Amino acid sequence: MAFLCGISIPEYLNTFERINLLRDWPGKQGKGDAFFLDEAKKVADRIQLKGRMVVLLGKNVAKAFGVSQLPWMTWAELRDGRVAVLPHPSGLNLWYNVLENSKRAQKFMKYVLKKAK
Repeated sequence: MAFLCGISIPEYLNTFERINLLRDWPGKQGKGDAFFLDEAKKVADRIQLKGRMVVLLGKNVAKAFGVSQLPWMTWAELRDGRVAVLPHPSGLNLWYNVLENSKRAQKFMKYVLKKAK
């Protein structure tokens, strides 16, 4: 994510709040990690969105927030805040391997960074 923003990891960590929807790592499932949607939804429902811009990473997180049909990098109003979904940046996700996708994500995250400062 720091790379997409064009900043160092320490700057990224100091600029953005990050929240995991699952308290503990749930273990492996298939090629990736397990994801307990019911547990994630409970946490997502408690996150205050009012007046905030929030980037959700991955389709599972988007499902937990109820915006699974939202196209990548498109802002939508949700609970008096704005959310957008970006593909999860795990090594399993090949979406970022397409140069055009990576460039779009960089442009998007630089916009988010500008708004965060």
